[in-house]
Amino acid sequence: MLLRQLFLQAILRSKLAAVSILCLTSISLAQPWTTKAPMYTARGFLSTSVVNGKIYAIGGALGPFTGSSAVEEYDPVDNTWTQKNNMPATRSDFSTCVIDGKIYVIGGAESPYGAIRPGILVYDPIADSCVEKTQMPTPRIGVSASVVDGKLYAIGGATAGLSSVLSTVEVYDPATDTWDTTKTDMPTARTAFGTSVVDGKIYIIGGTIGPPWSGLSIVEVYDPATDTWDTTKTDMPTGRWGFVTAEVNAKIYAIGGASPGASGVYNTVECYDPATDTWDTTKTDMSTGRRVFSANVCNAKVYAIGGVAGPQGSTYPLASVEEYNPEFDITGVEEQEFYDRTPSRYNLFQNYPNPFNPSTTIGYILQEKSNTKLILLNSIGEEITVLVNEKQDKGYHKVEFNAANLPSGVYFYQLKVGEFTSVKKMILLR
Repeated sequence: MLLRQLFLQAILRSKLAAVSILCLTSISLAQPWTTKAPMYTARGFLSTSVVNGKIYAIGGALGPFTGSSAVEEYDPVDNTWTQKNNMPATRSDFSTCVIDGKIYVIGGAESPYGAIRPGILVYDPIADSCVEKTQMPTPRIGVSASVVDGKLYAIGGATAGLSSVLSTVEVYDPATDTWDTTKTDMPTARTAFGTSVVDGKIYIIGGTIGPPWSGLSIVEVYDPATDTWDTTKTDMPTGRWGFVTAEVNAKIYAIGGASPGASGVYNTVECYDPATDTWDTTKTDMSTGRRVFSANVCNAKVYAIGGVAGPQGSTYPLASVEEYNPEFDITGVEEQEFYDRTPSRYNLFQNYPNPFNPSTTIGYILQEKSNTKLILLNSIGEEITVLVNEKQDKGYHKVEFNAANLPSGVYFYQLKVGEFTSVKKMILLR
């Protein structure tokens, strides 16, 4: 009898371990941010572009006075990096964009405090080689590069040593290898800002005018079709510079960057909806705060790559890569909108805010009127309390959870509705 009891206990422990593993697997799949394989070369002030489903990390800085010419290719499917042929010379604080499967490298300097590189390079990922084209009329660092209708729009930036911050707009036509310098200047001169294209318009967000390194929150929109600027848009909630913007499903995500005075770095994410001119500040933070990094969108996911982890003057370049999936970060104002698009499915949302102290909100969708159970688990999958246990109507529901009596730590919450089960992780920080 004793042997049988020990045997059954062993089986029970094995099943609990299996449940814990299953929970962790579900959590890893459902978390907005996940860590990916790092680059070979740790660097800030780099730029990245996507060609044929692969991300190319180009140039950057190894330190305050050392540039990089490295080119590395990332495969999001295999989560692997491959070293490619270097650029002909080092280049940092520049921009890249893609036209007809080739990567255009514009602006920048030999190092963060070095001489400006006036030339424009075109990198061919298939040939793994660079050719030089007609240089930009206004050589500059911190310039943005956007593509609309096959033409490259170079906007803003700064002259050598940040002696002058620019509002200049110049347009490059790859078909003729020529530049057009007649475009209307950006209303607010700035550098180190975020740029995204939505519906053929270029959104310029944030940035800085240089010392004392206060972050701007201004949003200005350029329409290439009419050569006009719209300055009526709602400001970004957090002024920042050295950050990135990324467009996914016609929404713009502003990520990371430097805090006022360049005394630190942000890891926050704010989402702008051009259709409603509104900002959502309930998004999940990036794991690693960073500035002067790069990001690209591939398969509707954002990849934050490299950068610098410390304040201005820091020499801590990063090789780390983090993947952000907006689909798993549906919170706040987007919850009902998501339900309106997908009324015929069950879904458990990530709690917000997360981490939290002491209160947080858990939202979920019911496909039909159902017996619903929402439970709180500790870090090893043991039930702590039942948050919901009743029959609920079809639609969106949310629970306000107060953890005032719980210690700091990692917790799980699980939704069970018929055959549907979903588990997510939340963090309580005192």
